[in-house]
Amino acid sequence: MQTRELREQRAKLYEQAKELLEKAEGADRDLTSEERTTYDRLEKEQLSVKERIDRQESSDSIGRELAQTQGRQSEIVQVADRSDDVNRAFRAWLSPQDATSDQLEAAERMGINPASRELEMRALDGTDTSAGGYSVPDEMMRAFWDAQLFFANIRPKATVWRTATGADLPIPTVDDTGNTGVIIGQNTAVTTTADPVFGQVTLGAFKYSSKAVLVPVELLQDSFINLPVYLGSKLGERIGRIQATHFATGTGTGEPQGVVDVSSVGKTAAVTNAITFDEIIDLTHSLDIAYRPRAEFMMHDTIASVLRKLKDSNDQYLWQMSLQAGQPDRLFGIPVNINNNMESVLDTANIVVLYGDFSTYYIRDAGDVILARANERWIDTHQVGFLAFQRTDAKGISTSTIKHLITA
Repeated sequence: MQTRELREQRAKLYEQAKELLEKAEGADRDLTSEERTTYDRLEKEQLSVKERIDRQESSDSIGRELAQTQGRQSEIVQVADRSDDVNRAFRAWLSPQDATSDQLEAAERMGINPASRELEMRALDGTDTSAGGYSVPDEMMRAFWDAQLFFANIRPKATVWRTATGADLPIPTVDDTGNTGVIIGQNTAVTTTADPVFGQVTLGAFKYSSKAVLVPVELLQDSFINLPVYLGSKLGERIGRIQATHFATGTGTGEPQGVVDVSSVGKTAAVTNAITFDEIIDLTHSLDIAYRPRAEFMMHDTIASVLRKLKDSNDQYLWQMSLQAGQPDRLFGIPVNINNNMESVLDTANIVVLYGDFSTYYIRDAGDVILARANERWIDTHQVGFLAFQRTDAKGISTSTIKHLITA
């Protein structure tokens, strides 16, 4: 089913659930047991369709990039020849004991040693050929990073830096908002005031491992399987999942600092098990107006289902569901990012909604992604293990740029 059809299906489910709520509210009563069962079913189906839309959009994004690459290769014969060489060289590295003479020759031309157990994965665009940009197929890196963006959904909103090494990376900060100028008279000496408050946030490099993906030797030998995309997506998903968790709720001790830990209190809900229209308004106004032009919401999907039921004084739903591909749903016209690594339960003192400028959250990727191959470890099952390593850290530069709503 196409993304457009899925979005239409989601809209119909949403309208059916909305009609049930409006019918009960029009009669000034709660949902009946039968209506509650129907509503819960519609809500579950709607969330399931949304997950399918997200997966389809991620898959389509990878497909478009691969298609663009293939289109460029078909236009220039030399590029096509290079692509064939790269794929043959990569297959020689994947399974050196079964490599053909053509694959070994291609590996030699590409400067790849099939006997090596590690292969550096270079920059996403692969344009720096002098630095080894041709060492792996473009499809491998595109699959890896696309998969990681899909799971680590804070990355598209954060500021991401890629550095050559993992040495400590200090980020200087300054706060002079407490100082103002002054009017002085003629021949009056200038007075001094408090100095700006300087600080520093330091990003390190925690080493992430995908753990091993075991590939049957038969699969390595089947030339019709697109192994670069297969391995890239699997390894990317694994590292992406753990990074998504740390980027959301990491403590900053022994792991990256998550955006929840960075945030400061914007509003405390009056009760434990509910969020009101006015409390969301208070949350948005707790953020300094300087940061609001880029501010967005972030919350777990279950919390989003609670906020979707909020109405204004004219009995109009505040939640605006997106029917456009690639565009998020909105609350008060503000984009809502779903992050299922955040708290999903309305319980005592739980941080359930974030609102702020997520570009003030910094992610640092150190060095290249390393893809490693293990030939002998799983030889008894006739499998070869592949795993990826990446060094990453993340921190927020200020607690005032992201606010949160916490339950009572």
